[in-house]
Amino acid sequence: MEYTNYQFIASRLHRRFKKAFYADPDKSHEEYKELIKFIEAGFKKLCGDQAEYIQKYFYITHLSKEWPRVGIHAVSDEDEVLDVIMIPSVEIGRPKKLEEYSAFLEVYSTGLPYLNNNIPKTAKHDDNYMHKGLSVGAIKENYKPKMSDCKLISRWRNNIFKSVAPDCEWGQMTNNGGKKAICINHTL
Repeated sequence: MEYTNYQFIASRLHRRFKKAFYADPDKSHEEYKELIKFIEAGFKKLCGDQAEYIQKYFYITHLSKEWPRVGIHAVSDEDEVLDVIMIPSVEIGRPKKLEEYSAFLEVYSTGLPYLNNNIPKTAKHDDNYMHKGLSVGAIKENYKPKMSDCKLISRWRNNIFKSVAPDCEWGQMTNNGGKKAICINHTL
């Protein structure tokens, strides 16, 4: 219902802009601004709802104590990745370059969603993995994935004991020298 309402109002605003443009292109700026403002707000709301549904699905199906992080991004005309929605809510970052992140390159080239339930394991073992925020070289040389990261062990511990020991070593694997080091439970 909400989406249908959004579509209806957007089409009415578009029609109003179109009429104003055909009447006098130089005086149609206000209608255009109103249309763009409405579409952007609706797009963020729609993406936010979708991100919450994805987050709830993984929270419920994996019986985790931690809510997973979900991001929805868009690619600009300059091939930069823009954050649309990030939940749990984090500061929306600056545009990112496609070629600096394996996940974004994969989505851009295949058109399919990207899901990685274990970034530390991927960064350690995938020779082509790229992530500007991580020190991938240090991960490959120094990081030792935890035994509890094995999918079966992790699922078993999450589902039965509702706990996984946090991985404090992972926080040191960033390119900021561990300044924002955190302990994480990273396997769903």
